Amino acid sequence: AASSGMAAVLFVALAFFPGPAGPARGFTVEALDIGQGDAILVRWSRHALLVDGGGPFDVEAADFGRTRLLPKLLDRGVTRLDAVLATHPHPDHALGLLAILEELPVGVLWLSSGQDEGGLFRRLNVAADGAGVPVAVVAKGTIVSWSDARLTVLHSGGPLRKVDAINNQSVVAVFERDGRRALLTGDAGAPTERELVAERRVPVSDLLKVGHHGSRTSTTPAFLAAARPRLALLSCGRANRFGHPAPETVRTLAEFGVPVFRTDRLSDIRVELGPASTRLAWRGVD
Repeated sequence: AASSGMAAVLFVALAFFPGPAGPARGFTVEALDIGQGDAILVRWSRHALLVDGGGPFDVEAADFGRTRLLPKLLDRGVTRLDAVLATHPHPDHALGLLAILEELPVGVLWLSSGQDEGGLFRRLNVAADGAGVPVAVVAKGTIVSWSDARLTVLHSGGPLRKVDAINNQSVVAVFERDGRRALLTGDAGAPTERELVAERRVPVSDLLKVGHHGSRTSTTPAFLAAARPRLALLSCGRANRFGHPAPETVRTLAEFGVPVFRTDRLSDIRVELGPASTRLAWRGVD
């Protein structure tokens, strides 16, 4: 209750004194340091899109988003979100979104067309309904357009595979503005990457959000050869029990000459993709 009260006070203060907006040209992609999980914030002009929200593997820890994620958004002056995208129903990606739906105005909640697991999508639906937030399932091929920006869903759902079934149903999407592209991959692994490469649906991208925290089951050479990213963001927890990122994945990225910026080493990492420039900033680990 105390943490909820503090968050409410902080929200009111920052709503009256908001921080800077996103860039007028291009956009920023920020990997928020929320431990072992993903929370990716995309901002441009007065718009903000949150892709996943992190969370511990204890699915009862529903207050995580209120104590760990919400303060980071408010600190950046983000007091509303155009959309929240849950790439797949695993707690290290979706649990933190419960509090965000309850605490911030959100334009729409997007869910993958894959199966639910552990009831997380159901819980997100309930939270969205309670907050009056519309919910939409985004299928492969969905295109969401703003006046000067576009999000294209390259993959969503599909058949349950024998290995990493839910991970491989992740939403994979590309965000574009002013000629710059960010490829956001959730926890999609090699089977999904092979499918995208075979269908020639992998766009050449400026930035890659490395799939599945750098697991050895993702970021295949063929996928990197198709995407040709100039840099990569990798979100994982410090000294995490999964050994992410895998040495094989780090080696593959190095072989392709892709500089990798990791939250376990740099904490919050922001990349600004301008029409003619790329700028990086990070908080640094205490």
